[in-house]
Amino acid sequence: MTRGNQRELARAKNQKKQQELAKKKGANDKDANGGMTLEQRRH
Repeated sequence: MTRGNQRELARAKNQKKQQELAKKKGANDKDANGGMTLEQRRH
């Protein structure tokens, strides 16, 4: 039962990787602006 630390390290590593992927995503990929182009938002 000494796997707790290994599991915790793997979880932290995966969480960090997910955060990096989220940062690299552009504004168009996020749900907040609904994928609208700049021209659509200006009108």
